[in-house]
Amino acid sequence: ELYIPTRYPPVMDLPMLGLGQSIGTGPGGITAEVIPVQTFEDLEKLGSENIAGKIVLFCKDFVSYGDNAKYRSSGALKAQEYGAVGVLVQSITGYSLVTPHTGVMNPADIPAAAISVEDSKLIQRMYERNLKAQADPSIPNAKEFVKPLVKLTMNAQNYEGAKVSDNIVIDLKGSEKPEEIVIISGHFDSWDVGVGAMDDGGGAFSSYGALKMLAKLPNKPKRTIRVVMWNNEETLSKGADGYMVEHKDEIKNHIFAIESDIGNFNPWGLKVKASNDIASKMESLGKLYLSSMGGGNITQVDAPPAVDITNLCDVGVPCASFETLDKYTDISPLTPAGYEGYFRFHHTQADRMEILDKHVLRKNSVALAVWSLIIANQ
Repeated sequence: ELYIPTRYPPVMDLPMLGLGQSIGTGPGGITAEVIPVQTFEDLEKLGSENIAGKIVLFCKDFVSYGDNAKYRSSGALKAQEYGAVGVLVQSITGYSLVTPHTGVMNPADIPAAAISVEDSKLIQRMYERNLKAQADPSIPNAKEFVKPLVKLTMNAQNYEGAKVSDNIVIDLKGSEKPEEIVIISGHFDSWDVGVGAMDDGGGAFSSYGALKMLAKLPNKPKRTIRVVMWNNEETLSKGADGYMVEHKDEIKNHIFAIESDIGNFNPWGLKVKASNDIASKMESLGKLYLSSMGGGNITQVDAPPAVDITNLCDVGVPCASFETLDKYTDISPLTPAGYEGYFRFHHTQADRMEILDKHVLRKNSVALAVWSLIIANQ
């Protein structure tokens, strides 16, 4: 629950979502003034004399997920160094319908929650108007332009280790080199809001759909194609870590790993972390086998391109993120604009079945089936 007085005397009830791993506020909540900042540098400039006892709002507008997520993940840790009593984060999206977007944060000693873009803008306007009114009391109705004051109430509790859950691993055994493995994958955990249809039910089940298609072929792939539905991607990646332990004797036999976790719209291709030779060969194969249906593009990246396959990437397994075009504009994923449709729904109540189209999901499965079969048969 989050309440904010606008001008004397109204009070607004603002939608919010607690961040993953945040502590709660206690039943009485926290009431404090809000001070907006754009960056960690702004926080440092204001210092403890201006921050102590206040709630910090990180309100940087959407640039890209990578650029903005640091304020959600580390904002509370940074703010508590200056005496803040809580943190609010403007949701990471370029398009909002008063929809908060949650996500994981690094554990801190103060609570943190996400608010909508619109309500972040409201707080910023209130803050700026109050500064102007303090500087010039002759402004009409100056006394009514109050400082933004919120009451934040969160009952969040963390129960790490309270439940045991597993990855789901399904193999289609290879006909010639069954010990060598090609992974196609997505994660099946989700946040407690929405149902996780887009993030990442689509990725998990389009991978499974690909394997079902391949299992019906008269000739089996030369190498084993393995579907992994990863667990616990959203918070601690324990599924990915557990996989490395449970399959430690097989890791050396993994020849490629693909994860689909950035939307399942019209297929575009792969962001590949691999040698130049492998990336070049895949580019040629993509053009040969997938150019007519989509999904055959290749771009090479330096960092692991998806969360759950990071451990495999880090030990030298060539890896890739399966990428699709923007849901609304068909812009490619080579620019932040190519993800705008995805981040409308990401980590919100709106991540439900209606986002996905079964015919487009089938295209995703076909593209994943083709890629995994090409790689397995090399």
